Amino acid sequence: MLPLNRFIKKWCANQSATITIVAITALVWLLVFLIDYGGAHWSNAFPRFSLLSYLWLEGDFTLVVKQPWRLVTYLFVHNSFEHLAINLLLLYYFGSITEQILGKKRLLTLYFLGGVVAGLFYPLAFCIMRLWGERLLSLPLLGASGAIFSLMMGLATFAPRKKFAFFGQELPLALPIALLLGWGLLSASFENRGGLSAHLGGVFMGLLYAILLRYKGLRFIYKPNNKTEGEVVYISRYDRRKKNRIVTEKKGLSPQDTTAKEKEVETIMKKIQQSGYSCLTDKEKKVIFDHSTENHDEKYL
Repeated sequence: MLPLNRFIKKWCANQSATITIVAITALVWLLVFLIDYGGAHWSNAFPRFSLLSYLWLEGDFTLVVKQPWRLVTYLFVHNSFEHLAINLLLLYYFGSITEQILGKKRLLTLYFLGGVVAGLFYPLAFCIMRLWGERLLSLPLLGASGAIFSLMMGLATFAPRKKFAFFGQELPLALPIALLLGWGLLSASFENRGGLSAHLGGVFMGLLYAILLRYKGLRFIYKPNNKTEGEVVYISRYDRRKKNRIVTEKKGLSPQDTTAKEKEVETIMKKIQQSGYSCLTDKEKKVIFDHSTENHDEKYL
């Protein structure tokens, strides 16, 4: 067992958390496929055993309380290879971006919190519908789409201006996220309203988690003239009160605009040396104030 423990620790240290989740999900699907579907051929020799029925989530709070592990295990099982492939592709793409921005720990926190909250929304929807006198088709919940929706919503909320390269063009990442979220919610509303509740739970958790990160003072700051790369920095409450947003790239101005603004500042400074600060107009005073605030913010970061 010792070599296995070393292998696991080395894997977790070197591999990204996203790839680890993808690998575990694929292995669990393969295991369930061999036991449940392959076991149908062995049913004459062995009693039929369904591993899937112990891992999926049902719309019954009583079962959730008795078997709470289902709130996590349902994320790793899927009802078909197509279902698995789509979820793993989305998880790899958006999970990698989220991990690059927020790191491994926050990715895992958001992924599993989103999955658990999405799972809780599922039986909650059944309870609400029963109170309204409406019966939903009690289908088992399985798949990682709720947790993936949480990643997408958290990413779009925390870094709304982040862009990605698409055939040489830079497009806002929020665009495909909005399309995928809309498609997922609409398709679930027609095919499975219980599944819709799980998707909504993931969206809610992603939004809440991103808002909490921003409340704690974390911001995603883009590199100058580059909306595809950046880093997460901490902004104190004092600086957030003093100025609503931190300027690290001359308020997003192009190099030509930045040069023109610097020349304007130099002209105003010469005017101050010759005639004094009191001779400045309100507009010129505002330019000097903004320039000094930008310099303070850049030094602070």
